[in-house]
Amino acid sequence: MRSLLVVLCSCCLSAKTPAQEVLYTELPTQKLLPVAHIHRVLQDREGYMWYATEGGGLCRDDGYRIDVFRSDARSPHLLGSNTLTCLSEDSTDRIWIGTTDGLYRLDKSDYHIEPAGRGTRLDGRRTDAVMTASDGTVWVASSGRIYHFSARDELLGEFPSVWNGHDALVAGFYEDRHHRIWVVQWQGGLLRYEAGKRQMTVCSWPCDASPGMMVEDSANHCFYIGTWGRGIVTYRPGVHLCRRRTVACARHALGRAAACALDGVTGRPLCL
Repeated sequence: MRSLLVVLCSCCLSAKTPAQEVLYTELPTQKLLPVAHIHRVLQDREGYMWYATEGGGLCRDDGYRIDVFRSDARSPHLLGSNTLTCLSEDSTDRIWIGTTDGLYRLDKSDYHIEPAGRGTRLDGRRTDAVMTASDGTVWVASSGRIYHFSARDELLGEFPSVWNGHDALVAGFYEDRHHRIWVVQWQGGLLRYEAGKRQMTVCSWPCDASPGMMVEDSANHCFYIGTWGRGIVTYRPGVHLCRRRTVACARHALGRAAACALDGVTGRPLCL
């Protein structure tokens, strides 16, 4: 029997507390899902859950039933691929859907799905990451390129994702409390978008592990970054965001940390 578990690993950076506290919660609608593997989970403004699955398309969970949006015999061209990689909701109540074969948008008013990013190199390619920023624009990454769209799917900018002279895939985006956009690279480091110059700045990354996801700790003026191989890394930009000497790396209990968030009650980093 398929078993889908939501796992939350609470990892404190202090040596005085246990390294991990794990809570397992089974989804009540898990048996209604078309497949067991879920790549991404999104909760929209109305509280509904959306699942990006591997091979099962897009699933909408209202707590009682699962609505599935995928290509099949009745709608063979709904999505380029039923394997989804990422999700984001924009300011116009549309769900941006990243797949292994193109980018799409779903209008929640009528559940119509249409291709997005037309006229760009996104057509027919894997979408690696998507994020809606606080200004309503949408950031998308695919095949070592970064795209900036308006909520109406208008291309505002296109940038290379480069690290040490080579193209680097994007693992994710992050917007900090100053509304700066950060790019986390797979087998690379960190980029930061300079809005005034409309360009990406390469930030130093002295750690010997790829970053996976980042979260800001505004109280301690630092970021926690989940890495592949060195657990949680403490990143302290300071005044000069990209100076190597202002970045501190520390190995913690986890060998791999693919995603991070900050507990709003305890202030501790939560890692997965």
